[in-house]
Amino acid sequence: MNSKRYIFKKLDINNFKLFEIAEDIYAQLYLIKYSQHNIHFKALYLKELQKQKLIHLRLLYDCVEDKYVGVIGLVGEGGVITAPIVGYDTNYDIKAALYRRVIAYGIEYAMQKNYLLNLSSGAPDFKTKRGAQAHLEYMFVNVKHLSLSKKIIWKVLSLIANYFYAPLLKRLKL
Repeated sequence: MNSKRYIFKKLDINNFKLFEIAEDIYAQLYLIKYSQHNIHFKALYLKELQKQKLIHLRLLYDCVEDKYVGVIGLVGEGGVITAPIVGYDTNYDIKAALYRRVIAYGIEYAMQKNYLLNLSSGAPDFKTKRGAQAHLEYMFVNVKHLSLSKKIIWKVLSLIANYFYAPLLKRLKL
């Protein structure tokens, strides 16, 4: 999904500054704009993911402004990929459509590799209007090693999620 102005670049494993830029661009969207409670991805962690070939990480470069303005990190297993790392320079003009450019890269990559693409939850109306299908996502937590009191807390959370939260999400089409 390259254009004459914007191109996607692989991060050079020997240039730590690029991983710091990726961290910053992600943080602008998910930590500053949305919530400090989102996952904090650090540059060193991103570099290790790239080094171990556990992520397909790309920076969006603006050739006119000579700066990096977006980031996407794709991970996959079993023919399905997701994009846990997405971000863009939130100070840019909205008309630059940086979010759409980054997501379009993920879609194009999935199509080229013949993968299913899971873009996770968030902005449900935006996504369903563009053909996305909603599916509940689940997280599994290993609690065997925890104390009884902590196991009980996780069990209560599980019951709330399964019998209250999941039906609510379905009803509200979130």
